[in-house]
Amino acid sequence: MAEPDLAGMTVNERLFALGLLEQFDAAREQSDLLSMRRLLERVEVDEASIVVMLGGASDSR
Repeated sequence: MAEPDLAGMTVNERLFALGLLEQFDAAREQSDLLSMRRLLERVEVDEASIVVMLGGASDSR
């Protein structure tokens, strides 16, 4: 199955389309910033937006 075109989707739509929404919610509940970052990267969220979404957390791969 081909991956969906993520352009034009919200972050939640992207996570849902790739079956990652539950994983992201679990990471958020545990305040697991590294997992959240990796999931956001997988759904093609740009670095500047990731920093804003994670409350200014810098790149900590």
